[in-house]
Amino acid sequence: MTSYHTLNTFNNPFRHYKVVDIVPFQEKIAVLQFASADVSKKMVKNGVYVDRYILVDIFSEDFTSQKRLSFFFEEEETCYNSDVYYYWEDEQLFMFIEYYKLGNIFVTNKVFEITEKEVIEQSFCYIPQKQILNDAKVYSFGDKEVFMQSPFMMTCRDKQNQKTLWKYKLSAYLYTEVEEYNDILYFGTAGKGGYFYGVSLNNGQTVFSYNTGQTVRFVRSGERIIISDKKQKPMLINALTGEIIHSLDIGKYTIDYEQQMLWYKERFYGIVRNKEKDLLVVCVNILKL
Repeated sequence: MTSYHTLNTFNNPFRHYKVVDIVPFQEKIAVLQFASADVSKKMVKNGVYVDRYILVDIFSEDFTSQKRLSFFFEEEETCYNSDVYYYWEDEQLFMFIEYYKLGNIFVTNKVFEITEKEVIEQSFCYIPQKQILNDAKVYSFGDKEVFMQSPFMMTCRDKQNQKTLWKYKLSAYLYTEVEEYNDILYFGTAGKGGYFYGVSLNNGQTVFSYNTGQTVRFVRSGERIIISDKKQKPMLINALTGEIIHSLDIGKYTIDYEQQMLWYKERFYGIVRNKEKDLLVVCVNILKL
């Protein structure tokens, strides 16, 4: 069974809108969003530069119930750029907005706690952590380390003596993190076309690969993985063999280009769009697939 809920339409009043992520939240599903509204000349004259919105849609697991939380505030100074993230602390969910001035200089941030009933602005600032891109990380698996030696060359080395064990040439940039299960590495590439790969941790040989056009995210549960295929449709595959198990039915919609997906219990959740560029969240029961 497949269910949908509209998050945002193309003709909305927002100048900027983005889905931050989909996360499990107190036995429910939360879609975290951020938006900026158009500001009139009169508002600018009165010292208001940007109207901001924190939006959170909270769903029951089966999508039979939904409620939207919102928090509105005005910015009274200009910033060159801003970005939105979330983090967990002692099982509490927070969203925060980082502000930058020209030259990408960090200024400050605002922090909001997300509860089941409301969005609450906090009186403290969150100390930003340095963002490390996935292709700049070193991934540790037992006695081996995997890293990108160059933009298109993945290398595996012995953790103790640093000896190179194998190299693997990619067709595009590494976009996802590298995960491991049963001695198989899983990762996706994008930027110059892209693939989803399953590669042996032991010898660097290809177990399977799919030309997806781009893979910026994937989700795995045990021996099954869901990726977005070349037509931007979710595809369920066997994690050990790469065999296609099933294509998930999302009707006329396609997975959004940021490929925000969640596998929670026996349901798949994803951000999808239609030809009119409306954004929706979809829920697919995959228990019997």
